[in-house]
Amino acid sequence: MPADIRDLWQTQPTEAFRLSSEAFRKQTARRNFDALLAAVFLICGFIGFMTLFDNLLLRAGSILTIAIFVSWAHGARASERAERDAERHAAEMGNVGSLEFHRGQLLRQRALSGGRFWLRWLLMLPGPILFFIGFAQARPDVAPMIGFELLTYLIIMFAMIPLRRRHIRHDERRLEELDRLQKESA
Repeated sequence: MPADIRDLWQTQPTEAFRLSSEAFRKQTARRNFDALLAAVFLICGFIGFMTLFDNLLLRAGSILTIAIFVSWAHGARASERAERDAERHAAEMGNVGSLEFHRGQLLRQRALSGGRFWLRWLLMLPGPILFFIGFAQARPDVAPMIGFELLTYLIIMFAMIPLRRRHIRHDERRLEELDRLQKESA
């Protein structure tokens, strides 16, 4: 990063930081709202399948999947509240610089996303798998299509692993850059 851009960024007035913080908060709120809307849509679909078909595996898979969606929605709201609380705490202290605040947020996200990601990932496997198996039992006439949907689901789930690793590497680079900038500014 050229020194003049870094100097400009580090000497910007606090109002600019608050504006960028506000934009970040809006982006997070929008992402969480979109995820919540998708979860509600999917939950309604799983409830509909449970009422249409009398299959124990389909119902068990639906209930497990609904439970994980509810858990995700709760986690998203809790994360949003934690971001607001951290921002409010930094504003109350008044002596937290933008580098330190941003670094703290990255560390908080890393702490929340490591083991929790893998736990959620593992929990997201059994419900849909049971659902697809039960659906194929309830509708053997379309079982090959349901099998294809299950295969597609598993491919997507396993594709999340390298994407998650890429995201972690990106965050680590951002933390290293912030650490370097803090050392240079000290």
